Amino acid sequence: MIEAPPVLIRAAHDALQSVARELTGYAVEGNGAVWLVRGDRPPLLITSVSHDIVFKFEVFTLAVRTASETVADARAFRPNLEEIVGLINASGGDLSLPPPMAAEITPGPCVAWPFQRWEVAVLWERQWIMSMEGITADWNDDTQGLPFGGVPTKTEHASFVARGLLFTGEDGRRLVINQGEMPLDLLITEDAEVIEKLLVGALAMPLGPYLAGVLPSA
Repeated sequence: MIEAPPVLIRAAHDALQSVARELTGYAVEGNGAVWLVRGDRPPLLITSVSHDIVFKFEVFTLAVRTASETVADARAFRPNLEEIVGLINASGGDLSLPPPMAAEITPGPCVAWPFQRWEVAVLWERQWIMSMEGITADWNDDTQGLPFGGVPTKTEHASFVARGLLFTGEDGRRLVINQGEMPLDLLITEDAEVIEKLLVGALAMPLGPYLAGVLPSA
């Protein structure tokens, strides 16, 4: 099995440090993004972004950026997107380019941040891929009840992926921003039952060690 380097959240240290102490509200933008409001500082936009490990092994992490950084990244990627759509359509596809991102983007209606004081943890998962030859009749049994970091015996490639942020208030209430079930979607919830299920097989690493460069291991 080949172990790829861990996939980190795409964010500056300052941006992640600020989500542990400066948040005053948030705004959900459909299934794909959430704004974190930071008082007088520019708000942060969290989106899902993809990362290619090897051919046909794509994982998803978070990007935490200001509005200006998000717009700049979208404009820089636009030529690549145009090329991809052009290649697909030249092969018989029928895709349309999405409209370019506006020059300025701002949060929609916000709700107050639910915590006065809170702790932040990064949620890690170990993701993996196996060849079609490894998918036997009982392969799914090999994936059940795996501890954090565990992978099926016939795994070919694996990687630890930072997939979410867990916020826990002084009263024990929690909010999570994590990858959703569909690519590039986010899950944003305070539902305790949903969060408990999400934590099964995951590692909640406190933000301090994460920013210090601590990485999970199997």
